[in-house]
Amino acid sequence: MVHQGPSDEPLFRRNLREILTAIPADTRVILLLSSENPAHMPSEILERHQSMNRWTKAEQKNFPNVSVLSIDDFVEKPDEQTTTTHFTRIVYQRLALRLKQVYRYLERNHPALEQQTSA
Repeated sequence: MVHQGPSDEPLFRRNLREILTAIPADTRVILLLSSENPAHMPSEILERHQSMNRWTKAEQKNFPNVSVLSIDDFVEKPDEQTTTTHFTRIVYQRLALRLKQVYRYLERNHPALEQQTSA
């Protein structure tokens, strides 16, 4: 079946569950939430982002190996967000630094995970 256009809540959540269920439970997953910065988007897009983030968080609670990060946490100045879904390089650098910190934490506290990935 081909689906065109935005997914409604049941379809979105079903698809997300299907994706997350396919990932081994011992694999750490970090989902990036959509921006909810109202200064950079029309109200209908803001509402869409808020809905998708709410649905993502609801599904995430069913998967102990899944965490979420909001892209908005990495935007420090208004001009760092160029569109509703794009940001300047510094935003992505901050996000990468956070992901590196998470990976280093996992490496220190779960050495078996590092051995699995290098095997």
